[in-house]
Amino acid sequence: MSWCPKCRVEYREGFTICGDCGANLVDQLPPLAVPKNPEIRFDTESFLMTAYDEAQASVIESLLRSYDIPTARNYREAGGVVRVFTGKAIWGIDICVPSRKLKAAQKIVKANLRQQAGTMEGKDKPRISRKRYQADQRVARRVMLIAFIIIAIVSLFFSLYAKNG
Repeated sequence: MSWCPKCRVEYREGFTICGDCGANLVDQLPPLAVPKNPEIRFDTESFLMTAYDEAQASVIESLLRSYDIPTARNYREAGGVVRVFTGKAIWGIDICVPSRKLKAAQKIVKANLRQQAGTMEGKDKPRISRKRYQADQRVARRVMLIAFIIIAIVSLFFSLYAKNG
């Protein structure tokens, strides 16, 4: 069997070049290099931007991952709970990156947004309407109210059951 020394993928007999990276295949893989004193660096997360919805957050995260920049999502207010009930992040999603990579992430996102704006010249640029935002807010308030009522009823039921138990 042949192996790609870069991708570390096994190939059937007859192949001589890796289909993914173009490296020449070898008969045996070289051992993985393990650093003798691996340095563990802890970093704080820094706010990068707020995405309107899951789709926009996923696109930004994917873009940053392609540059080896890890991301973390923080849902605003009760956004995580509302998302469970509605399937939407009503108040937006904060995207955070390690503080040591914040400047690079800002440049990448800015360049990407500039590139997208350049490809849309002469076309109507998509905008989030105020009505849609307000409708999402109303739905979120209703869902939170319903959830609160359900929790109150269930807790009342259990307290009555415990007394009569």
